[in-house]
Amino acid sequence: MAKIYFKDVQGKKVLVEVSNKIAKQYRDSLREEWRNNAYESYYSTSLESITEAGHDFADENSDSEELFLEREERAEQKVLMRRLRAVYHF
Repeated sequence: MAKIYFKDVQGKKVLVEVSNKIAKQYRDSLREEWRNNAYESYYSTSLESITEAGHDFADENSDSEELFLEREERAEQKVLMRRLRAVYHF
């Protein structure tokens, strides 16, 4: 026979004497619960904790299409400048 502790509805610790098989199953279930909690806390984080850590998300008011077009225009200007330089070097 083994003794296990658990908390009742009121939060008080209760000592119960159970068979060794039941005690082993109880300990295994506690270990599994601990592993699941550890896994969840390691692999999942809330958005609030991310922002509190200093990582910002994209601004909702910014226009991603406009930014893309500006980048594309700058790239085209670079290509044109290279071509212009190549023409003047001949």
